[in-house]
Amino acid sequence: MSIPVSVVIPAYNRADLIGRAVMSALAQRPSPPAEVIVVDDSSSDDTGDVARQLGATVIRHQENQGEAGARNTGVRAARCDWVGFLDSDDEWLPDHLATIWPRRNGHAAVAATALYRLGHEVRFLGHPARRPTVIHSPADLVFPSNPVPVSGVVARRDILLELDGFRPWKTGADLDMWIRTAARGTILACPEPGYIYHLHDGQVSGDAGLMRDNLLKLVESYRGEPWCTSQLIERVASVNAWDALQAARRSRSIASARREAGWLMARPTRMAALCEMWMWRYRLRRRTARAAPPAPSTAAV
Repeated sequence: MSIPVSVVIPAYNRADLIGRAVMSALAQRPSPPAEVIVVDDSSSDDTGDVARQLGATVIRHQENQGEAGARNTGVRAARCDWVGFLDSDDEWLPDHLATIWPRRNGHAAVAATALYRLGHEVRFLGHPARRPTVIHSPADLVFPSNPVPVSGVVARRDILLELDGFRPWKTGADLDMWIRTAARGTILACPEPGYIYHLHDGQVSGDAGLMRDNLLKLVESYRGEPWCTSQLIERVASVNAWDALQAARRSRSIASARREAGWLMARPTRMAALCEMWMWRYRLRRRTARAAPPAPSTAAV
């Protein structure tokens, strides 16, 4: 018997990667999801054909609508009350659904963490604690860091539709959705790794400067909401400044590094925000030290 989850995979020119994503969803144990929907966002390669041959339902856009638009098409087409998200370049671990599905009751969404490999080291992305944590406020999604990585999320379809789906942020559309979802109900962040986040050339998330700028713009767009205080915005800006400082040091941009350091040291509250961020990252590193290597891929990259 299948698990009543519709898996939505947006894809654009991913003929070389889509097979791995689809197979990892269909290989869930002990039961697969009810359906896997691949939204081919007007690819010029064989993305749709590869996914269809593996057993996915394929919906093709005649014009490219971006990742947010592709996810929305999949959510609208889903037959199940719960929707699981998987990016075309990521890969679910075999026990992902079996781990988070029993924990969904009473929540708007439930999410697993991710594993990724950086050099010879396996690292965690997402929730740093050892036990599940209930997220009640959108503020907990934006600082010290987002504990809900998109390919680990299963969410209620009715809430996604009520919120008119994902909005077309170039980066951070998923975080924007979880912020709005948390205003409708709780999100359960789970510590168990649910998927492998594969790093490769061409990812938008590889542009760290763009990611930082868009995160701050996203948070500032909620200014005026009770949870989005000026203090929270400054905390997010402090994390951005720290990461920009580290990038400037690596590139030997002395003037940029001094500018970021001067801004951070101008107020004690900014340094306090960094302490919270450092603790978050330390906890993730502690988990990393105990992590096993990611399971072998279900298909070649």
